[in-house]
Amino acid sequence: MTNLKLTKEKPIVCSVITELQAAKIAKICQDYGIQSFIKLKPFVDISQLKKAVKAKMKERLYDPCPCGKGRKFKFCCYKNEINIEL
Repeated sequence: MTNLKLTKEKPIVCSVITELQAAKIAKICQDYGIQSFIKLKPFVDISQLKKAVKAKMKERLYDPCPCGKGRKFKFCCYKNEINIEL
């Protein structure tokens, strides 16, 4: 029996075509603490993942950007961070 944390967040569902894409999605979910189900399908659907990542980043929008340019995160690297490419 595994020891799972009980949270109010529902797991998201992502559909990908290859196992490599599934591994990338799993890594992103792990980095952001997002629970997910990843299914292998003949199409890609990561819309729920993008929404979940945006929600997780909401609290640090006006923090200094980690890239070091001196700008706020929202106006610097935010768009690159939420633009998930497989």
